[in-house]
Order: sequence, then structure tokens, then C-alpha cells
Amino acid sequence: MLMYINIAYKMCIQLHYMKKNAQEFFEQKTKRIGQETGTAEKRIFDRSYMSELSEKVGRGEIKKVHITGVCGKATSSLAGLFAEEGYDISGSDVGCYPPASDLINKLNIKFYEGFSKEHVKDKDLTIVANMFGPDNEEGAYVRENNLPQLSMSEAIAEFFIKDKTSIVICGTHGKTTTTGLCAHVFLSAGLNPGFLVGGVAVPTSNGIQETSFSSGAVRQNEQGIKDTTSDLAPQIESKHFIIEGDEYDTAYFDKSPKFLHYKPKVAVVTSLEFDHADIYSDFEEYKKSFIFLAEETASAENGGVLVLNGDSQDVRELSKFTEADVLYYGFDSTNDVTAKDIVVDDKGQVFTLVYKGNELGRLSIRLFGKYNLANTLAVIAIALNQNLSFEQICDGLATFNGMKRRQEIVATVNEITIIDDFAHHPTAVRETLAGIREHFPSNRIFAIFEPRSNTSRKKMFEHEYAHAFVSVDGLVLSMPELRHNDTPSDFIDGNVVVDESIKNYKKVPRNKGENGEENRESKEFYAVCVANGHQVIEKIAAIATPGDVLVIMSNGSFDGIHQKLIAVLEALS
Repeated sequence: MLMYINIAYKMCIQLHYMKKNAQEFFEQKTKRIGQETGTAEKRIFDRSYMSELSEKVGRGEIKKVHITGVCGKATSSLAGLFAEEGYDISGSDVGCYPPASDLINKLNIKFYEGFSKEHVKDKDLTIVANMFGPDNEEGAYVRENNLPQLSMSEAIAEFFIKDKTSIVICGTHGKTTTTGLCAHVFLSAGLNPGFLVGGVAVPTSNGIQETSFSSGAVRQNEQGIKDTTSDLAPQIESKHFIIEGDEYDTAYFDKSPKFLHYKPKVAVVTSLEFDHADIYSDFEEYKKSFIFLAEETASAENGGVLVLNGDSQDVRELSKFTEADVLYYGFDSTNDVTAKDIVVDDKGQVFTLVYKGNELGRLSIRLFGKYNLANTLAVIAIALNQNLSFEQICDGLATFNGMKRRQEIVATVNEITIIDDFAHHPTAVRETLAGIREHFPSNRIFAIFEPRSNTSRKKMFEHEYAHAFVSVDGLVLSMPELRHNDTPSDFIDGNVVVDESIKNYKKVPRNKGENGEENRESKEFYAVCVANGHQVIEKIAAIATPGDVLVIMSNGSFDGIHQKLIAVLEALS
């Protein structure tokens, strides 16, 4: 049986674009998980149809595509890509809510509530989201009947990246904003890239239609001018595809990170910190995925470049593992792309761009926080490498308003500002709040935090979270319920976070005392741990006053707390 599994697995990887070291490493990881869970035969199976499938894609013979788990953030955007390209696209899921449901309805995608083999019997291709194990009814049916199935990442590479210059934005933090900004700059420059982003940009006034995806295909008339009025005009494909490169695993039958499938010509690594503790055993295993990314990036002879945050030693070390050119960005003067003479005002940040020792000029962005300026430098490095002019870069940066759910001001009620943010890793929480403090230097700021992600729920991060709230004036921590994959002994203790946050707040100087020295001992830090969103609203309603800033931080919907809180604050007027 083991011999069969080994042979079958070799058949399973024909659409992977990985080099031998990465391929063998994740082959063994998938085998190990299969053996540990008793599901090896369901995870490692014959996919000998792959080469034929690739040929069919090239000949345009794939017409009907089904996505199992279509209501995810990324999978709904993938459905949009297929719909944009004219495929007969359908999808299934359990519960579908905005914004995914809005997108699916807008594009007239056939949606099935729940899973059934009847949904996939007549499809040319089924794409199975990575949230499902091998026993999902649709995934099991296509596997047992040797029908074509791909992971989301394989489908993106095969149908949409193809032979384009693939720009892959990776790293523990900052992927969504950096990818969204990169797509915006390229769109602003008229390059019409294909792209897939894990979020939607805040609308701008420069005519760019902000969305989370685009195939990059446009119609042009004989003069080469974009034609939006005729379906008969020739279709011209963009040369670039920009994508957020997630390091989470790919599918139940493929435990490699998604970004290794994207054939990177340009790969960016923004940061490296231990994350996704549910699938990586430690930081070394986590970092190994990025080492493979460095190895996978196209060689310099093939135009490849690895763009690294040079201020991080762990990120810098990835340069040892690539044959691509390397561009470093950051704030240290030794980096290739850096910023100097930085000025922060109420509109954003202005700085002088320095490229390989030469000052190119002044630039402005509408983003706050040092980490957002670092993300901007990464995009500038990409743009310069892809031969965008300084003027094109200036115009693109100046018109970008940020991403939804990233420091997004969703309402102002009775002079109380409500901000929504996706941050959940301790470092992301700390840096995001520091950026918001920079924007609101004199206001009282309260963080409303839900540790919802698999990593943030771990006890190992209790002490790091206790240092994440030192730049604000209060914390309301909402504890999530235990899930089936939570271990009670390894679950975060909200009271520990609250108690240590109070102690750490007092240790950080901020306010001038009578003698001119900075002192925080005299300021009271409001911190409380509650059980749910309803109790959060009760606490905030009792303490919020005009001028306060409320920052809601969760990587989920947080039980719709945003609109509920707005309604309660409006009723208090």
C-alpha cells in the first residue's frame, strides 16, 4: 500500500511548480498528516489527469467550473475571475454572507446551499477550498471517481497567472495592504494588471474601480485604445499578475503554502514572525516555507527579483537561498529603496525617496504608521524594477486611500470615531495601534479586540498581547468560545492579558509632567475582559465620550459588532 501511495503522490503534483527540495519536503508533510489522521489514502491519490487537464485549459475546453467553499474571501474572488473570463461558474457552501454573497449575486454565479455530489457530477473541473478535509461530499466524489479537481492556488496559476510576470506579495504582516497598493499603482499607470487581493481598497476619486480581483484582460480597438463598449473588440491580456501570497497550506491533498504555486517572477517578503501555529510546529518550519519561496523565485537570467525587507535580519537571510536579483527596502540607509526626511501630518506622510543612494524626489501617501510606509517602499521597489516612472509611482501612491478593514474609519457618531481593522497577530495589533495613535495624538483611544484566529487564541501569545496595547488608553478584550480544535490548557487567558496590559501601560512614558519628564503613572488605563460582543457594547457605551476613538480589531465579523455599536451610540445622543 505504501508503494502505491508513493507512486500515486507523484501523479498528484504535475501542476505544482516547485523545485525538488520543496516538493519532497511538502510531500513528506502531507504523508505524515495522512498517516497521523488515518487519511493517507484520501489525501494522496491518483491525479494522472493533470497533464491532460492542462492541455484542455490551453485549448479552451474547460467550460463548467465548480468551487466547493465558494463563500470564502479568496474563493469568492476566484469565482469572480472565472466569471469575468466567461466560464460557466457555480459554487457551494454552508451559509453565504456579505460581501461574498453580494459578489456572487452580482455576477449571477449559480450558488448551492450545502454540499452534494449532484453539484459536481457534470462539471469539467472542481476546485476544493483548503478549509475542507478529505471527507467533504463533493471533494470525496470527484476524488473517488477520478474527476479533475484543483486547489484554489493551482487554479489561479493555471488559468490566470499562466505566463505572465507573477508578482507575489508574501510575509507575516502587511500582505493585503501591500498587494492592494501595488495593484492600484499599476492600474493608475494604465498597465491593467491581473490581480487577486485578500481585501478591497477604499474607493478613490481617480476613476479606478476598486475590487479584490481582475483577470487583467481588456478589449482594445485597432488603435490600441481600451474599448469598454464592444464585446467584439480584440481581447488583450496584461503582462502582470499581482497576488497576495498566503503561507497557509493549499488543500487537504497538498500541505505546501499557497505562494509556492504562483510561479513568482517578483517575490516580496515584508516580515517574518511565527504565525499559523495550527499548521507550523515552530518558527523554523514556518521560515522554511519562505526559504523555498526564495528558491522558487525566477533566476536573475529569467528576470526574477526577490524584494526583501532589509530591516529584518530574518528576512534578509532569505537572500542566501535565491538565484534571483535581490532588492532591499526599509529605513536603514544600507537598503536599496529607503525614505528620508519623513513628515507626518493629518493627511498622511510625505518623504524623500532614495533609490540606490540617489534621491529621486518627494512623495506623499494617505496612509499612517511606519509599517505602512515600509509597505509603500516595497511597492516602490516593485514598480522601479518593472520600469514604472517616478511620475507614475507618485500618481499611484497619492491616490490610494488604503484597504477596507485596515485602519478604516467606518463611522463617526456623536464625535466618536469608529475604526475597523483586521489585525490579530500581536505585532500587527501593536503596530496598527501605534499608527492610529500617530493619526490621533491627543484623543482617547480604546482598542476592542477579539483573539479569533487560530494563532491569536494560543496561550503562547498572552505576554506579547500584553505589550501590544501600550499606545492606547484602554482595552476591551472579548473572549471567543472554545472551538472543536482548541485545547483548553493552551487557550489564551484574557484576564492575564488585561492584568499585564495595565502594568505595561504604566511602564511606557508618554505625558509630560510638571518637571518636564514624561510620565504615565498618573494616567489610568481602562482594561476589562468580557465574554461576548454584547458585553463589549455595554462597557463601551458606559465610558465613550465625544472625541474618543474606538478601534475594533478582529479577523472575523465579530458578531456584527460594528453596526450594533453604531446604533447604540446613536441612541445615546
